[in-house]
Amino acid sequence: MAMHSMIVYPGQQPSQEVLEEIRAAAKKSITFDEDCPELTDEQLQKFAVLAKQ
Repeated sequence: MAMHSMIVYPGQQPSQEVLEEIRAAAKKSITFDEDCPELTDEQLQKFAVLAKQ
């Protein structure tokens, strides 16, 4: 699965197609695998500390 990003400039409005795509993606569950395993609460707390720094 690829990761996509885009820049939204002030005043831009997403198309109906884009909004539907976002809504569909939001309903999908997260799929963990060996390259991206689910993190423990302790690991998540460590990431939170790093993100604040």
